[in-house]
Amino acid sequence: MGAWRNTLLPVEKYTQTDVFYGFTLIESLLATVVLSISLVAIFNAITHGQTRAYQALHETQVTFLAESLIEEIMSLPYTDTGGSANNRGFNDISDYNGYDEEASEGQVVDLQGNPYPEEYQTYERHITVTPISLNLFGVNQNGLRVSVTVIYTSNGNTWLFTRDVPEPAP
Repeated sequence: MGAWRNTLLPVEKYTQTDVFYGFTLIESLLATVVLSISLVAIFNAITHGQTRAYQALHETQVTFLAESLIEEIMSLPYTDTGGSANNRGFNDISDYNGYDEEASEGQVVDLQGNPYPEEYQTYERHITVTPISLNLFGVNQNGLRVSVTVIYTSNGNTWLFTRDVPEPAP
């Protein structure tokens, strides 16, 4: 048998010039925290953007419904001239006072009686026409205020659109 040999390997000593590759536990945790905060900020921005886009869609639809009805009303004479009535049975602006279109009672329709697309059927339109006194360039003049209230029935949001109509000169 041979002599006993030392089978232990010599211990290497590391110096400051040696390079180590990889991350420490603290570096990994810090990177995870930074990544998490970044992802939360990105998801919040996306959610906020989608919410604003949804609100803008509703405001566009509401504006369309209100303005189309106001333009329909404005196409009629100020007072009853005995002329023919439109498809809704009205022949002057004042006839629209109290007109309602409620989603629960039927459909929101255009002047020809055609229903608007399905996404518009969640709204209601209410009209009031009231006499007012207008001061136009320092001159008092009688007129009518046409108010169209549009209600989004899903959440109860309400928008009010008004148009003042001066009485025509005789």
